[in-house]
Parts: sequence; structure tokens; C-alpha cells
Amino acid sequence: MADLSVYLTDSAVLAYGTVDPATVPCTSTLPGTNIRDGDGAYTFRVNVPTDTGTYEAYVTRAATSDGFRVDRMAAPS
Repeated sequence: MADLSVYLTDSAVLAYGTVDPATVPCTSTLPGTNIRDGDGAYTFRVNVPTDTGTYEAYVTRAATSDGFRVDRMAAPS
């Protein structure tokens, strides 16, 4: 989890801190990641294809000079 936390917002680190990454069924991402929607600058919902289906990630940043970090993730339904 420590390796993943650099890609997460502080609230996501708290929310996912007890999740064992080994229990997440996907093992790799696939080509085709795309932006589902967003505000054009600070927040986006991104579809991320994996070997077990498409995950949805909500990414955000506080300033346009910042990198994006994942705030929430949703497994394929």
C-alpha cells in the first residue's frame, strides 16, 4: 500500500488503507484508458480497462500545476 499511496489523495489513503492489494482481482491494465467525463481541469472520471473488466477512477488535483491523484475507484459491476 505504501507504494500505491503516492498516487492517491489523502482521503483515498485513509479509505483504502485497510485494503489488501492482493485481494483486488485485476493483475494488469490494458490499452484503452479514456476520460469518461470531468470539468476539464481539476477532476475527471477515467475508465481503466483491466484483465478483469473496466474500473472507474475519479482523479483530482488542487491546482493545474499539480499532478492528478486517485480519490476513488470503482470495480467493474
